[in-house]
Amino acid sequence: MLAPMGIGQLRLMSIENNLSILNIIVGDNYSTFHFIDHSNSSKSFFKKLTYDADLKTELLGDFIGENLRTNGLNNLSINEINVYYDHNLFSLVPNSLYDDNFNKKYLENIFEIQANDFVENDIISELEIRNVYVPYINVNNILIDSFNQINYFHYNSILLKKLSSASIEEKNKIFCIINNKCFKVVIFQNSSLKMVNHYNYKTKEDILYFVLQSLKSQKIKAEKSKLNYIFNHKLLGLQDFTKEFIKEVNVLFYSDDKCCDYIFNK
Repeated sequence: MLAPMGIGQLRLMSIENNLSILNIIVGDNYSTFHFIDHSNSSKSFFKKLTYDADLKTELLGDFIGENLRTNGLNNLSINEINVYYDHNLFSLVPNSLYDDNFNKKYLENIFEIQANDFVENDIISELEIRNVYVPYINVNNILIDSFNQINYFHYNSILLKKLSSASIEEKNKIFCIINNKCFKVVIFQNSSLKMVNHYNYKTKEDILYFVLQSLKSQKIKAEKSKLNYIFNHKLLGLQDFTKEFIKEVNVLFYSDDKCCDYIFNK
C-alpha cells in the first residue's frame, strides 16, 4: 500500500532554512543522490553512480535501497524526499488535449504498457502541458519504507521547467543535455516547446549526428545556430568537435564535485 505522495505542480528547488532535502534521480543508465542539509552544510553531498549496462526495472528498487544504506541516508531524519525518474516512458500532452481518464492511452502508441502499470502526470504550468509517465513503484515503495512520504516527478518535467526560463535571447533556444550513455535534445522556438528527444550514444559523433538531425527536422540551419550544452556527464572533446559544424557552442552547465546535475544547479 502506497503512502501519500506529492505530485503535480512542480517546484525548482526547496530553499527553506534549516531544511534537509534528499533528491534522487533514477535513470536507466545512472542514479544520482543529492543530499542537502541547510542547517549543517558539512553533511551535504553529491553522488552519481553510472551503470555499464542498463539495470532491469525490477532491480532498481533494491539498488536504490542498498545505496541508501551504504551512505547512511536511511537512518537520517530528512524533511523532504524528491525522486526524479529519467526514462523514456513518458508523453507530453497539451493542457487543451489532456483528460485524466486517458492517461494510459497517451502512452500506448509510444511503448507497450501493461494493464497493471501505474501512470502519473506532472503539471508544467509554464508550458501549459502535462507530462504523463510511468513511475517505478518498486523504487517508490523502498523509499516509503525508509521515509514514509516522498514526492516524485519525471526528470523531464523539472528539466523543461528550468530550461523554459533560461536567459537566452535567441529565437531558437537549443539544448543538448549529456548523461551517461544517453542524451536529450530540447528545442524552443519563440518560447514554445518544439521538441524533446532522447537518444543513446557511444561516441561524440553519435551525439552530433542526432543534434544535426534534430535541427534539420525543425528547419533550423546549424551554421546560423547556437547550441547550449549541459554536461551532467563529462565527455571530453565534444565541445570543440561541435564547433566544426554549428556556428556557436555554449556550455551552460558542467558537472563537478559540488553539483552533478543541472536541475539542482542554482
